[in-house]
Amino acid sequence: METETLDLEIIINQKSLDDGQAVIQLETAAGAAVKHFKGAHGVNVPRSRFLPVKSCSDLLLIKSDIYSLEHGQLVINPSRMFDNIPVIKLGDHFKKVCYLGWMNAFHQ
Repeated sequence: METETLDLEIIINQKSLDDGQAVIQLETAAGAAVKHFKGAHGVNVPRSRFLPVKSCSDLLLIKSDIYSLEHGQLVINPSRMFDNIPVIKLGDHFKKVCYLGWMNAFHQ
């Protein structure tokens, strides 16, 4: 990289706030940066090693005792009785929660 900057495409997402006001969200896809690195290669990561956090339900799952941290990696807690991962679906009330301090109650 000669310029120390990445010229990434901007993705425009039209959204609306809870009060109906129209807004736009601007974002870039980090994966698009690959084209700026010579000899870069993609890595296929199996779903079992990928824990996306896109909602409060996802965050509750990884912050629970289902997983434990070993050498910087989240792994299924070995003390669990079952190997399957439960499905967590919080209601719409939790869709846009900014602060999840209420989750501390689960860790006491």
